[in-house]
This record gives sequence, structure tokens and C-alpha cells, in this order.
Amino acid sequence: MTSAKSHVVHIAVPPTQGELSSAQKTFNRLRKKIDKQRLELALWQATIPQYGAKHREEYEPLWVTFNQHRSEMLCFLNVAMSNKALTQMEKDKISDIICLTAPLVIKETQDEDLKQIYTQHSGSDFDEELADSQLELQAMMKQMFGVDLDDDVDFSTPDGMREAMGKIFEQKQAEMERAESQQAPRKKTAKQLASEAKKELAEKEVSQSIRAVFRQLAAALHPDREQDDAERIRKTALMQRVNVAYANKDLLTLLQLQLEAEQIDQDSINTISDERLKHFNQVLKDQSEELQQELAGIEMSFNVQFQMAPDKKLTPKGVLRDLQFSINDLEKYIRDVQRDFSAVQNIQGLKRFLRTQKIAREPSLDDLFLNFPF
Repeated sequence: MTSAKSHVVHIAVPPTQGELSSAQKTFNRLRKKIDKQRLELALWQATIPQYGAKHREEYEPLWVTFNQHRSEMLCFLNVAMSNKALTQMEKDKISDIICLTAPLVIKETQDEDLKQIYTQHSGSDFDEELADSQLELQAMMKQMFGVDLDDDVDFSTPDGMREAMGKIFEQKQAEMERAESQQAPRKKTAKQLASEAKKELAEKEVSQSIRAVFRQLAAALHPDREQDDAERIRKTALMQRVNVAYANKDLLTLLQLQLEAEQIDQDSINTISDERLKHFNQVLKDQSEELQQELAGIEMSFNVQFQMAPDKKLTPKGVLRDLQFSINDLEKYIRDVQRDFSAVQNIQGLKRFLRTQKIAREPSLDDLFLNFPF
């Protein structure tokens, strides 16, 4: 049985040739690039359901528990403010903590009691603030993408953000189609016509190159011409793979199937002419670009679904590692808030707790998360 390793398509330097030609080097480079892209795509396809299950079963329950504890702590601090043993400075610090932390908890829990507490300390209504921020974000999205979104789009949830991005894409697509349909046809220059003719010829030659490989395989593997039952089953399976590869214009897989079917050998690959390789390389370039677009689409969808930082480079291994770090952090934060809640049950512990709290007037979300674990 031929090993899978021997089916890797590459061009080796023949003994009579000092080094690979430019076209041969390009073929090998594109083949390696496509192999790497295919591997990354397979990793994403395996990682996404794994990440989703871990996020749903481990991260989300911890996040709910964390916010429940934070809500409990904020409600306790609100009541503790009436203790006469606290100084005015300590009471002001509790009020600052509530004003800074409550919005983050309310956003996750929609706790009505906590909304009232927040209004008492901030003098502002949370729902009105959220509506204002929605309008600001809507205006920002319009400025960035040049589209109008419905007033009921909720940017505060992953589902709402996905809906917004979907509507943005639909509107931009419709605008492009309208612009194309309204654009008056212009008379093409001789240079443009020559360029288009050259491109059409190249595309035809590329298509013919793939078709030629397909026909060679189809002629050799057609199962109806096989008398032996076992061999017919083998050829049927191979022919199914050939048809899929041909439909996808997957030249590398077609060449690998030729190796597997022993239609060609390494010497045949080494001696493919540069003229033919030029067409092969165009096929591989197009295939690599399609794979890159598919990978970009997967990353964008993943980014929106799980609300990742927009400028963060995502990798399958990296997102699983980061999710585990986040789970570990949440477990620590839950232990911290439980410890703090136990400590503030007496006035001395409450005073000690307040002394450890650093108040940032205009904190980032990361600062709030780290400085106020409850």
C-alpha cells in the first residue's frame, strides 16, 4: 500500500538539473501555502464546535455566578452606607464603587433592584444611558459603514451585533448592485480589450489544464469498465473524490489522485514543462486566494459571535488557550468576591476592604473588571 506521504505533490530537482526554475519554485511555494491554509481551515472547523461547547458549558455559567455575586455585594454595600461608624469619605467611596461597577453588572443581569440603587447614587437612569449609548454606537456605525440601521437593533448582545453586521453587509451589497446596474457602459479602449482577451485566454487555458488532468483520471478510474468487484469499489471511491476535486477546481488533489492511481510518478511531476506550470500556478494562486477569503470569513464570524477584540489576531489554538485563561480568571474572581463579601460582614472588615479599593473616575472596561472583582 502506498503511503500517504508519497502522495504529497512537489517538484524535486532532477539529477540533470542544477536547480528549480522560477515556475517550479512558484509551484512548490504555492503548494506549501495551500497545505498550510487547508490545515488552518481544518483546525478552525474542529475548534469552533469545541470552543462553543466549552464557552457554553464552562465560561457562561461562571460568568452568571460572578455577576450574581457582584450584584449581591453591591446591594450589601448600599445598605452598609447607613452605618454611622463609616466616615463621609468611606461612604463616598462606596457610592463611587456602585456608580462605576453597577452598570457592568446591570448590563449582564438586568437586575431591577440594582438599577434603582444605581439611580440613587449616580442621579442617572441606566436604561436612558443605555439608549443614549445605542444611539451613539448607531451613529458611529453609520459613519464607519455609511448605512442606516433600525432603532431597535441591540448592540449590547452578541445576537444583536451579528444582526447589525448582517444588515450592514446586506445594505452594502445592495448599494454595490445598484451602482453597477446604474453605471452606463463605457466604450472600452483597445488596451482594455486586449487585456480582457488575454485574461479570457489565460482562464481558458487554466480551465483546460484542470480538465486535462480530470479526463486522464476519469478514463483510468471509470468503475463501469472494471470487472473485478473489489477493484470496482476502489475505483468508485476514487472517482467520487475526483469529481469533488474537479468541481472545486482543486488541482493539487487531482494531481495527488494521479499519484495514488499510479497514473504519474515523481519523475513526471519533476518534468512538467514551465509553460504548463504557468497555468497550474495560476490555478493554485486562485485556490489560495479563495482559501484565504474563507479563513477571513471564519475569523470575522467568530470575532462577532464571541465579541473578540477587533484588532486581535485569532488562531484556533490561541482562542482555546485564551478561553481557558478567561475561565481560570473567572474562577479566581468568584473566589475573591466570596472572600470580600465574607470580610465586610463586620465594620472593621468593611473599612479594611474600602481602604484597598482604588477608584478610577474614567476606567476602561478592563480596569473595571480587574479593580472591582466583585
